[in-house]
Amino acid sequence: MEKLRLSDQLPKLLKSDLARFEQELGRPLPTEYISFLSKTNGGYPNLSWFTCEAGKGYDVFVDVLYGISHDEDAFNTNPYEWRQCRGVLPDFIIPIGENGEGDLLCLSIGEATFGHVYWWHHEMWSGENVESIDDKTVLDDFAFNPVADNFEAFLTLLRKDQEPEEATELIMDLPEIDWISILGWDPQESWKPDFHMAPCSLARLLRLETKVGSPLPVEYTHFMRTYNGGRPSRYRLTLEEFPGLTFEVKLHSIGTDCMQLPEIHLNQRDWIPPFVFYFGWVDESPEMSDRGMHYIAMRLDPERYGSIYFLDILLAPQDIHPRNMTPDLLTTENGFFEVAPDFMSFLKMLE
Repeated sequence: MEKLRLSDQLPKLLKSDLARFEQELGRPLPTEYISFLSKTNGGYPNLSWFTCEAGKGYDVFVDVLYGISHDEDAFNTNPYEWRQCRGVLPDFIIPIGENGEGDLLCLSIGEATFGHVYWWHHEMWSGENVESIDDKTVLDDFAFNPVADNFEAFLTLLRKDQEPEEATELIMDLPEIDWISILGWDPQESWKPDFHMAPCSLARLLRLETKVGSPLPVEYTHFMRTYNGGRPSRYRLTLEEFPGLTFEVKLHSIGTDCMQLPEIHLNQRDWIPPFVFYFGWVDESPEMSDRGMHYIAMRLDPERYGSIYFLDILLAPQDIHPRNMTPDLLTTENGFFEVAPDFMSFLKMLE
């Protein structure tokens, strides 16, 4: 098994810097964490992935582990990041690492959870009444996912990114597609990538199809292999059913984060029928603010396989659970607006 190594480490931890930070915290740090910092004072880990078992379980990328520096204003250090998060996170929660996209690896020094390690999702955190959360609280907010009972246990979880074994046997006969010629515009000319975006491997596509429970249209898989989500150069969508409104479309990226596919699709299972694949969303603009959530999705049932729909959740039927919906219920009255027969046609509609 490969050993953990960190690059771009901070200078060796000084006892005076540690003492100053603990004095600022008003309590000591866990001994196993101090031992780690004494040997390796932060940096970029070669083993940068772990699986968080909370909920359905998902893979997490750790870009950097913080250290302690005598420079109190240095980025990617415990003191600086802790001060930045005061008023946002409870005072007994210390950021000790991040994924570079706003989510944090955290260490608790609270009485009830001393030494516990959490993964914090910034987009899931309401931050309401944070000052009322005392150190006897066992965090159970959806934004705080428990990772390990102590830092040493967390270190044993770190690994390199592992592709599913099936990926080595996966053969995807993707055709050559000249997107610029077909669309008449270059999707990447002013591309605004999804902030979670990373290259979409065949293994990622295989994992997505396994989770969704169906093969995905070839045009969609090819496009995602090339661009992997975000906002293309042309992203505005107009619909006859909504005169005077212009929708701004964003495509979800494929990866392992909880805010990527397939996890974000699975998290919407209470809103979308099982034969519908949710792959994008519509930005809210001022004129759209009263219309609730909006999705871009495709059907995966044999009758209209690959057809693209705009979903207006405000119109979803209240007397039937989405899991029990059948294809004949995908009507405009129920919030399902068919916008294109396939993914390629949908892209051609964008302005």
